[in-house]
Amino acid sequence: MNKHITKPNRSLLKNALLLLFILLIKTSSVFSQCALAGMQPNTTGPGSAPPSTSIINTKTPTLRWDSIPQAGIVYGVYVWDMNTRMRVVDNNCATRNCSYTILPGVLSDTTQYMWAVKAFAGCSDPCMTILSQDLFFEIQPKVIEQIKPLQEVKKKYKYNCYFQGGVLFHNNYTGSVAEFKTLSPNSVLLKNNLSRFTKNDSNLTGSAGMWSGGIAFRKVMPEKMFKPYTEYRIGLTYYRSGNGFKNAYTSKTDSVHNVNYYYGYETKECRVDFAVLHGYHVTPKYTIYGGLGASAGFVYNAFTSILYSDSSFVKTEKFNNKTGAFNFSMYAPLGLDIRMGERTTFWSHLHFCIEARPTLSFYTIPEIKTTANEGLYIGVGLRFSLDVKKEEIFIKG
Repeated sequence: MNKHITKPNRSLLKNALLLLFILLIKTSSVFSQCALAGMQPNTTGPGSAPPSTSIINTKTPTLRWDSIPQAGIVYGVYVWDMNTRMRVVDNNCATRNCSYTILPGVLSDTTQYMWAVKAFAGCSDPCMTILSQDLFFEIQPKVIEQIKPLQEVKKKYKYNCYFQGGVLFHNNYTGSVAEFKTLSPNSVLLKNNLSRFTKNDSNLTGSAGMWSGGIAFRKVMPEKMFKPYTEYRIGLTYYRSGNGFKNAYTSKTDSVHNVNYYYGYETKECRVDFAVLHGYHVTPKYTIYGGLGASAGFVYNAFTSILYSDSSFVKTEKFNNKTGAFNFSMYAPLGLDIRMGERTTFWSHLHFCIEARPTLSFYTIPEIKTTANEGLYIGVGLRFSLDVKKEEIFIKG
């Protein structure tokens, strides 16, 4: 047996026990001085106590609770994902306020969460309350917030102004010499003998210049992007040489020289134009449309022109005629609308339009008769949207 082994040192054991006793007394003193012991924070939302669950539609909710009336208090915030049973927020020193907003990217849609809060005397102080009552909430997508803007927009209209110019190609009504004598009774040229002259139909092609401008409007319905829409267009049209009441005669004097007579009746008009258009957005940039329209107005200037020409001499006569005649046209517009730009604000408002109109027109010549002819209008124009909103510019399709 080893002679160096001795009995335990009783003095050393007494010192260790005394130290342990002192440590216990100090620890119990610390806990006895904790003013938060036994207190419990009162959570106010969002969420419901089990077994209920509140539905919220934000992934960054602000958690709120009642304050603990003591200086220097900090709060720990804890959030559990109930699908994985994992803490997604675990912070013993989250805030000194009575609220805490969860940062983006932490929570997910269609997921249930539980949360609670605890108060501490300081960030590293062991003095604390017990955990608050657990509250449960579930996140659902913002269905109500998505529908509401659409319901508000339905009550609004989209307006645009337009300017258009073009040419109406039409058949001419061939007037007789007697009719033109009625229109220009003081003409000297019409008193000549035309028995040796032949009718020259090549000079009877007709066209009329038209310039129009106005406004158009339609209901704004973003939920029907790339679907048919109906638009109403109203404006004023300047109309020149609309009726095509003409005649021409030619007499060949030899193999080179001709003697020509030309008679023509022309008008200038101001009309009110109205059309109902049905369009379809083929792509975010291109729209096709068609519809029905009508224009009506009064003649404010009318005149008859008589022209005589040969190889060495030209003579013209012009006579003013009665004004105030009422004229009317019906047409079927067919067009292509092209948005000029997609990215910048100005160019996304501007459109270029190409339009054709098969037309049937009725004209009154007060001194003679009412006549009708058919024609085809070809025109181009610009359209500018006055109040395009972000939800209306569906340029990303």
